[in-house]
Amino acid sequence: MKERWLPVAGLALALFVVNAVARLVVWQTASDEWQDQIRIGLLSAGVTAVLCLVAGIWWGYRMPVPRLVVEIGAAILAACLLVVLIGPFAGGSRPFAEGASLFFRQIFYYIGISAFGTLIGVLLVTTFGQDWRSRAYRRHELALRSKSARAARH
Repeated sequence: MKERWLPVAGLALALFVVNAVARLVVWQTASDEWQDQIRIGLLSAGVTAVLCLVAGIWWGYRMPVPRLVVEIGAAILAACLLVVLIGPFAGGSRPFAEGASLFFRQIFYYIGISAFGTLIGVLLVTTFGQDWRSRAYRRHELALRSKSARAARH
C-alpha cells in the first residue's frame, strides 16, 4: 500500500523543490528589476507543467483515470500547500506577507498550471491509444480474435 503513495510523495516533493529553488534563486540573484523575477517565475511554472505532463503520461499509461486523478491530485494539492505555506521562506518572505489576495491567487495559479500539464499528458497518452483502457480493449480484442480463429480451425 505504501508503495502506491511513494510516487505521489515523490511528485509532490519534486514540484515543491522546483518552486523553492526558483524562489531562492530570485531572492539571492535577481535584481530589483521585475523582468528577472518574472523570467525565473515563468521558468519555474514551465518546469512545473512539464513535470505534471510527464506524471500524467506515466500515470495514464499505468492506471485508470479515476485513480490517476486521485493520486496526481493528491500530489498537486500537497505540493500546493507546501509551495504557499513553506515556499515563501525559501525566498526570504512569509506566506501572507503580500496579503491574502496574492496567497489565494498563488493557490489558483499553481493548481491551474499543474492540472493543465497533467491534462495535456493524459490527453497525449489517450490520443496515441496507450492509456490503460485502450490497451485493455486491445488485449480483449486480441483474445477474442484468437478464440474465434481457434474455433474456425476446429
